[in-house]
Amino acid sequence: MDAWNFPGFLKHSMKQEIITIANEAKGPFFSMKEYLAGEFFNDDSLDVVIWEFPVRTILKQSAKNKD
Repeated sequence: MDAWNFPGFLKHSMKQEIITIANEAKGPFFSMKEYLAGEFFNDDSLDVVIWEFPVRTILKQSAKNKD
């Protein structure tokens, strides 16, 4: 979400360019599957992958498992 500016925070903090593979309202699993199936997965110039896993997703999954 642009309002949180997570990519901007990372770029500023790490002092390097970043690539964002995000799909709003599709959840973190969808984006990771897209990354693993895409061209960036085999790009040797990438050093770090950060997988943002929102707390709200964990809480939602936890509540679902209690039922």
